[in-house]
Amino acid sequence: MSSKRRNNVLLEMAGLTESEHGKSRERINLPVAEDSNPHAGQFTLAEQGTLAVVGMVRNASADEDARTARWQAQEVVAYLFRTALPIDEAATLLAIDSEQVLRRVEAGTLLAISSNGQVRIPALQFDHGAEVPNLSDVLRALPQGMDAVEVLSWWVTPNEDLAGGVSPREFLLQGGDVRAVLRYAMDTFQ
Repeated sequence: MSSKRRNNVLLEMAGLTESEHGKSRERINLPVAEDSNPHAGQFTLAEQGTLAVVGMVRNASADEDARTARWQAQEVVAYLFRTALPIDEAATLLAIDSEQVLRRVEAGTLLAISSNGQVRIPALQFDHGAEVPNLSDVLRALPQGMDAVEVLSWWVTPNEDLAGGVSPREFLLQGGDVRAVLRYAMDTFQ
């Protein structure tokens, strides 16, 4: 499953649509990049088109795609941070102290995101006041150093290989065998 599809799932969870995307971009007034190639006028239009196709010349479409990708990434991170738990709340939920929460994050058995010096624990790791079953086993099986947003995006994206096309998170909440999720993780990230 592509990272674009996984990010779209998180955008949908955040309640954002393409039309809202357009409104938000207009509201924050992102700058429009100009063509930075000083020699562009020395090629015919056909030559410029060929160079643009292979990425040799910036074009408006590529700039718009980059702005859209940046906007989506910002919105996903903002949503995840907004819905995440402060360390002390996660500690209470897990019935451990704050230091143990941080140790779990360091050990890779709990995901954390940070912004402006604040560390939070994404709520997608919990359901109805409890940790999703086998979360730590799944996180330990993932390659070290993965970005939390990428992991969370994978975590909530439906996959046809898991019990009728549910996400790894939903599969485990339904009592699915963690080995199926571990195989899916290895297929995705190895």
